[in-house]
Amino acid sequence: MPFATLQHQSAEQQTLIFSNPEEALAFTHELRKRIHRAPRGSTHSLRDIVAQAVAEQFAQWGEAVDRVREPWQHNRAEHQEAQRLVEVAFAHDLPTALRRARQSSHYPRNLDLFHDALTAELYRILQPHHPNRQPLGSWRLTASMCMAAATLLIVLLFIAA
Repeated sequence: MPFATLQHQSAEQQTLIFSNPEEALAFTHELRKRIHRAPRGSTHSLRDIVAQAVAEQFAQWGEAVDRVREPWQHNRAEHQEAQRLVEVAFAHDLPTALRRARQSSHYPRNLDLFHDALTAELYRILQPHHPNRQPLGSWRLTASMCMAAATLLIVLLFIAA
């Protein structure tokens, strides 16, 4: 499976942005299903799938994230606030972080940056080992070794001639 299991992670990581581990497990299970359903060679990256799932969680709590429009230019204070909101989401849950985001003077601009920072953190936690690399299947490894052996044989024959 592409995503790490939550059983071997800290208590905060076991609940992620949810109020209990069961909700976090259901979220990761749904992500696995989405990844499995994504067509091979699809332009959708794992990070895009995580971003969509996070946007759906925002929508469940009444906040829409527009992932299509051009990104805003954010200042340092907004970046710091987004990181604090991520910390609140992990320490408590997403609804608590969204309530704090709504109280900010940067609202609603802060939602876009919060969504991006939260997506990046969830992606990092759920996909810790080389997220963009797929393991070589046995046939790929065999084919690579055959190509290397053939190249070596050609070089040796050329040298001997």
